[in-house]
Amino acid sequence: MKKTIRLTERDLMKLVKRVVNESNDNYITCQECGGDGVGDCLECDSKGMIECSDCGGYGEDSYGDICYTCDGEGSVECKNCYGSGQDECYSCGGYGEY
Repeated sequence: MKKTIRLTERDLMKLVKRVVNESNDNYITCQECGGDGVGDCLECDSKGMIECSDCGGYGEDSYGDICYTCDGEGSVECKNCYGSGQDECYSCGGYGEY
């Protein structure tokens, strides 16, 4: 049985860049990340936290009770960067070079 692999456009670009890099000795350091492959998280604007979707950032539900999801804080840890504020560089896909 054949397995179907589904790639996002971002994953496909990373794969293409990696194949090109492996077949070419002339690497160019990514100017966006300086070659370390790390960039700002676009999901949370590098804050590490995003607005709680359950309470809309108010910290309480429609009854005035503390929001169970965010414990009344109004924000939750970003699931994209796990609160670090950093993600793989969007320009080079985390490889640090082209």
